[in-house]
Amino acid sequence: MTNSEVRAWYCKRVKEILNRNCEWIAQGVPLRERALRAWKLRLEACIQARSKMENAWEVEVLRRRNELKYGYPDGPGFEQTLARAIENGFLGDEAYEEIIRAALRTDPVTDQRFSGAAVQDGGSL
Repeated sequence: MTNSEVRAWYCKRVKEILNRNCEWIAQGVPLRERALRAWKLRLEACIQARSKMENAWEVEVLRRRNELKYGYPDGPGFEQTLARAIENGFLGDEAYEEIIRAALRTDPVTDQRFSGAAVQDGGSL
């Protein structure tokens, strides 16, 4: 797959998190569990997208970007994401809602670089 195709695939997976969250709400899944699931789906989409990329160097660039930004090549861990939400002023349930919103956002610089297929509205990730 080309980078543009991979990015489109990834952005589609990210958008699907919103629908999954709505399903989980209807099923009565607790907020913390929904946040964890959204975070995990986003992580899995990221890892799968990288496995689809043709250029190993570009995959390494993305991994190093995350290593520098989050301290981990695949992005921030769940607890790190929760701590960042709290540091940004989201308390209690708001912090878990922010994790879900964050799971719906993509990095605009990476989107521009690989295709321009950004997901910026955040939905409610």
